[in-house]
Amino acid sequence: MVDINLLGEESRKEPTQQQEAGFGPAMNKPSPDFSSERRTYNADYPGLGAGRSNTRLYLILGALAVVTLLIVFILMKGGDDTESAAALNEPLQSRDLIQETPAAGSELDNPNAMGSEGEMTSGVDEAQGMSLQSFATLSPAEQKMMASTRLGGHVVSTIANSMVNGANLTLIRFAENSFLAEFVAPTDDDMNYVVAAIRRNTVPEDLRIISRESYPIHGPSAVKVLVSGSVNPESSPVNLNGSIQDMSVDGLINWVRSTARSRGLSVKTLSQSAANIAGAYEVTPLQVILNGDVSSALAFLQDLSDSAPNVAVEKISLINNDPRANSDDSVSLVLVLQQYAS
Repeated sequence: MVDINLLGEESRKEPTQQQEAGFGPAMNKPSPDFSSERRTYNADYPGLGAGRSNTRLYLILGALAVVTLLIVFILMKGGDDTESAAALNEPLQSRDLIQETPAAGSELDNPNAMGSEGEMTSGVDEAQGMSLQSFATLSPAEQKMMASTRLGGHVVSTIANSMVNGANLTLIRFAENSFLAEFVAPTDDDMNYVVAAIRRNTVPEDLRIISRESYPIHGPSAVKVLVSGSVNPESSPVNLNGSIQDMSVDGLINWVRSTARSRGLSVKTLSQSAANIAGAYEVTPLQVILNGDVSSALAFLQDLSDSAPNVAVEKISLINNDPRANSDDSVSLVLVLQQYAS
């Protein structure tokens, strides 16, 4: 607070205008009217009299304002420095260190959802209690079962799916890693296209056109063609890794019936012969004949490949029941199997 009495004493000791004559005559400029400012100051400080020296009052108030501003500035600067120092010394908050938690049920939340090389695992084998095995670790008998089932189904299916550009199959037969395929094509160009598709899809070690003859019943340029080839299980694109599923003879027969029914196929023949001994196995020959359309027959072969039962496929035949091969709506799928029981 300002001591008014001290200000009053100083104002009485203030030199007069005549003592300041060394500054020269006063300028004849009109003085600005500060009456409003004086009224303001008087209202803020009621102890100040109207007749005191306004100049000294203005100087003192100005000095006080400057000092106040300096103090406020220093305090604010010091506060900023304090906050900055505190921010530098403050440890990282926990939210900066916490990584995002994966949602429940995601792949990261379930480490078993990824394979060793980052590949997704189906989980079907684990659910069924099956463990996949490398083809090389299977016994010779199991290798024969796996290769004949999967390779036979693959070859027959790829040849059947190669019938394009108006071509229709009459016969596909697979046995001992070799195949025969007979089909009818509208022209020679269509025949060459089908042969190229068979070579591309089955990846045979050799592919030969055994016979070619005109087939005018399908048109003046139609031809009937018979091709043959062989495949190597080691160079085939078919995945032969897996486990053999053990089935009894009765279990296998029941599986064939139920699977054929689910695929819309009718069972024409399902017979078995007397078992014989082959090494450590009891081998039972079976013959299966199923009737239906091509797509259903190929679906059955896929089911047989996926299930991988303890059977070796001696022969697969897909025969068009239409002697003129006008369509493939009715075919017979013939399987000669050998069931292995240890």
